[in-house]
Parts: sequence; structure tokens; C-alpha cells
Amino acid sequence: MTRRLYLHIGMHKTGSTAIQETLKAYDDGTTAYLRLAHPNHSYGMTMLFCAEQAAELVQIGWVGSLGELEQKVADTRQRVESQISSGRQHLIVSGEEMSARFGASEIERLRAFFAQFFYEIRVIAYLRAPHAYMSSALQEVVKTRPCSLLE
Repeated sequence: MTRRLYLHIGMHKTGSTAIQETLKAYDDGTTAYLRLAHPNHSYGMTMLFCAEQAAELVQIGWVGSLGELEQKVADTRQRVESQISSGRQHLIVSGEEMSARFGASEIERLRAFFAQFFYEIRVIAYLRAPHAYMSSALQEVVKTRPCSLLE
């Protein structure tokens, strides 16, 4: 029986949050959505596979210290491995930051880890035309941060 990992890495502003919120509780007995602290697995995957960038999580206040980060990394690894061992045939992981932050070495670490458990890894990536991405990104900035376009 083929075990399959569905790895969703759509770029920002492609509906990733809606996909993650919709799938966060998905479990049909055969396929399950990975349950971490947040439905967006970007932080979890960054902690596990991007040691250099994981330290930035302390700087942005996601964790209070390097010691707390180390504990979160250990907890996240245990949660991932526990869910992989749960008997579900397929697993869904979704984190758009992987498309922006992961270089070749991080991708290889992720692949090597999941290849121990899954026969097939399917990558699903959503892309947007540059003008559509820029328009959406600007709308997000205007929506979330007060700014004047006249200055």
C-alpha cells in the first residue's frame, strides 16, 4: 500500500489560508491533515528544517528564547512523528512559507525526513501572475496598516 504525503506550498496570496482553514480538521480515516499548533504549517516546517531561519522566530516574538524554540522544535517533531505513525495512509502538510524560505538544503532535509515514511511525495503549488500578486499584496498592506498613498 503506497503511503503518500501531499505537500502544499502555494505562494503567498493564492488562497493558502482558506485551504488551511478548510482542511485543518480533515481526517477521513485514510488521509489526515497534519495537526500542529496552527493550521498553517509554515512555522512548524521552518522549525524542523530551517535551523538558521528558525532563530528568526525568536526575533519576531513567536517564541521568547532559544531554549523555548528548542523545546518547540522537539515538541513539533514528536507531534509530526506521532501523526505519521497513527496508521493513516496519507498526510497533508500545508505551508506557503516553504515556497519562499526553503532553499535546496532545506528542501533536501524535508524530503529526506518524509521519505522515511512516505513512498510518494506530491507537491502542490499555486502560483499567481506577477500583476495579480502585486495587486493583492498591496490590498493586504492597505487593509492591515494605515498608510497614505499621497505622501
